[in-house]
Amino acid sequence: MPRDTGRNQSSSDRSVFSTHTADTSHTRLHGENGGIEEGSAEPWQSCNTVVQDDTVARRSKFLNVFAVLLLAVVVWLVWGMLSEYQSADHAVTKSTIVRTPLATELCQPCGVWYQDDWGGWLDTVFTADRTMLLEAEQTFYDKTGVQPFLWIVGEDGASIHTVEQLQQAAEDKYDELFQDGGHLLIIFREYPNGSGKYLSGCFAGADAETVMDAQACRILMDSIDTFYAKTSYTKAEMFARALGMTANAIMKRPITTLQMALLCAAALLVGVIAVSMVRHTRRIRAAQARDCAMELERMRLADEQARRDVVVPCPRCGTTACIRQGTVGQCSFCGAHIRVSRDGDARVLEPDTK
Repeated sequence: MPRDTGRNQSSSDRSVFSTHTADTSHTRLHGENGGIEEGSAEPWQSCNTVVQDDTVARRSKFLNVFAVLLLAVVVWLVWGMLSEYQSADHAVTKSTIVRTPLATELCQPCGVWYQDDWGGWLDTVFTADRTMLLEAEQTFYDKTGVQPFLWIVGEDGASIHTVEQLQQAAEDKYDELFQDGGHLLIIFREYPNGSGKYLSGCFAGADAETVMDAQACRILMDSIDTFYAKTSYTKAEMFARALGMTANAIMKRPITTLQMALLCAAALLVGVIAVSMVRHTRRIRAAQARDCAMELERMRLADEQARRDVVVPCPRCGTTACIRQGTVGQCSFCGAHIRVSRDGDARVLEPDTK
């Protein structure tokens, strides 16, 4: 797939070539209408209920945190799957084909990974850059099963000006280098005099075409074009990054409609759970607020009742009784009738008959 492009060009003429296609109560004694009565207070929720509500609230809070974490995981998975299957650059063709690595017996790797006929492009660059290029080519081979070979055309490629000429040169070079159809030849010729233009293409062997199809070759060329335009990269680093991007893009399986539907359903389910937990927490807090208000009201009524009822000893037998101020009560032990004044003084109304 040859290309003639410039460093400052955003796009160029491209042509892909290939030879092979709880309730509670309390009891009280109080004098009311001349008698001692035993009664029950109104039912109130006890402190135990409040404690139980606190426990429920803690559990609800835990479930809320769990739901939020689960939602975050689902969002992360959706985002990861979406971004993983997208190219790193909008100018690079998106991969839509499911590919499997080439069988190892169809590609006999050779010990040479590039040829720099121009000189100074790869052979004289920093060792670290050459190491990066070789590692990228090895990674490309490991992922695809196709061994890439980079050919930098030298001065003898000055006669190559057209796509057809580039294709013929690539075919001849492939036949010269390899004895099987499992390799990928990447040919690159830059125009001299700092013009910023170049011709590039890739030629896949008959077997390698099952992986390096026309779309895969176009992705590789787009990647080279992308990194060529970024002048901060050395030549070796440019090709290394282009090969790495291509291998990742073409060998990842495109996300299916079923997978996306399942992920969306999971995200929706987690969202429903999260909303339900939030509503449940609000109900718990509202119930706790009501319980608190009821407890305060109970304490207020108890305090008010304590101000009206007094505990007095029976003047006859000494037994204590709780009698409301200003009323007459009866001692439950000796039966004496006792009047409690509004000042809290107690006296027996009947004389001692004993």
